[in-house]
Amino acid sequence: VVRAKAVAGSWQREVWLPAEAREAMIGDLQPGCSYSFSVSSQGTFGASSAFCPGEPATCPPARPAELVAPMVEAEGPGAVTLVWPLGRNNGAPLLHFQVRYSEDPDMSLAQEVAVPLPSRIKHPTEKLYAPLLPPEPEPLVPDPFECRLGGPTSPLRPGTAYYFQVRAVNSAGAGAWSAASDGVVVLGRDVPEPPQLNLVAVTPTTAEVQVFCTGATQVELEATTTSRSNKTTSVALIAGTGPNTTIPCTNLTRFTDYTVRGRGSNPSGTGAWSRAILIRTAPDVPGPVRDLQLRGGAPGEGVLRLEWKLPRCNG
Repeated sequence: VVRAKAVAGSWQREVWLPAEAREAMIGDLQPGCSYSFSVSSQGTFGASSAFCPGEPATCPPARPAELVAPMVEAEGPGAVTLVWPLGRNNGAPLLHFQVRYSEDPDMSLAQEVAVPLPSRIKHPTEKLYAPLLPPEPEPLVPDPFECRLGGPTSPLRPGTAYYFQVRAVNSAGAGAWSAASDGVVVLGRDVPEPPQLNLVAVTPTTAEVQVFCTGATQVELEATTTSRSNKTTSVALIAGTGPNTTIPCTNLTRFTDYTVRGRGSNPSGTGAWSRAILIRTAPDVPGPVRDLQLRGGAPGEGVLRLEWKLPRCNG
């Protein structure tokens, strides 16, 4: 028999063929990655030395892999922010992304725009094959990637729901369009911009947050926390009035991390959520012991045994 083998770093793939074979098909190779190839024969008395035909060969690059549907949020008047993971470049540096949007979830009559990358980038590589890939320039493309569409001269109509798709482009061409995002309603021109949040004071069960929101007649805060089981719980929406106000967040759990964000509203509508800030409530004295039980000792010992469950330490 004949054995043909492809090797890249610690990865290898081999195929066994009849003795009369003159060619081999080796699959599972990655676009743009370099491989060393060898051929050897196996006979009754053992295996021959492996024959390596010259320098490593590089698989041609392919179009980028299909991206996942972007996460889209309305951000300010006439603007949206899209976020998506980079995905695989399939062996060739990314040139740019393309975004298209439509009022139809089936993406009919979609409008398309190109999204450039930062001027100096480093493209992600498949770690499994990294030893044979050439070094690439810094810095990294942010992953996930984020871009903002629209603004004062935005073609996105306020009050209209849009759906978005993204795809990546390299020297081999454009990848497949991602699935469409959920519909997002574009905010009006006169709604408040996302507010700025500043933490003023914190206690074991409360936090005071100062909210600056130009053009708002009302503001609201949302505080969320994540449990050990990674379940996110929304605590409350706490309302305040005016463009500059301090809002107390009450009934919080002692020594717990919360993510707080805010938004403003006026007669034109409700603005976008702000960037979130992280708040940790202050530690406190331990909570009470739980399930205190009295157990009897052995007759004649003159002792009793108390059992309880540990209290919450509260930091």
